[in-house]
Amino acid sequence: MKSICGIDCTNCELCSTCNGCAATEGQPFGAECLVAQCCKKGKTALSELKENLIAAVEKAWNHGIVVIAAAGNNGPGKNSVTVPGQCKSIITVGSIDDYAKHGRGLKSGYSGRGPTECCVVKPEILAPGTAIKSCSARGNGYEVKSGTSMSAPVIAGAVALLLQRHPNLTPAQVKLRLYERTVRIAEAKERGYWGVVYLDRLL
Repeated sequence: MKSICGIDCTNCELCSTCNGCAATEGQPFGAECLVAQCCKKGKTALSELKENLIAAVEKAWNHGIVVIAAAGNNGPGKNSVTVPGQCKSIITVGSIDDYAKHGRGLKSGYSGRGPTECCVVKPEILAPGTAIKSCSARGNGYEVKSGTSMSAPVIAGAVALLLQRHPNLTPAQVKLRLYERTVRIAEAKERGYWGVVYLDRLL
């Protein structure tokens, strides 16, 4: 059973948005607790929460905030990108090495894939996501994790450096620059994505 805050979320689509559940075996996070309440209320509440989340990130994007989201870990089937990564405006990041030796709770090819229900190609960008050394509340403060939640910060960091150098870029201009300057490697081309980011090329 997949349990979040004591709630059985095995069949909850939205819960899978957070890689923390799979990668750290159910350690509770505030956002997951909110989702758990959604599971209690049923499908209607789940749909409403998804719509509200997508509306929120679109609003942020339209107000000049570059939003970067993970594609989720429900791959490798089509239309398996989770919210808010389904939002057509924002930048969605998948894992380029999801067929490598993967982490706890993740299957081979875990990275969410498009196209979405609205036929939008997602994710746009791929980045390393498997066996990434990341921060942890346990042990010495570090832990090896896998999932697209490890991929998204790679691109978020690259975009932060880009905005530091070019602070007047709009979200749309940032996304266009990513499109123009990604390296279209074979793995990305096969899946219909833009490619991967090389920092020197992006900047």
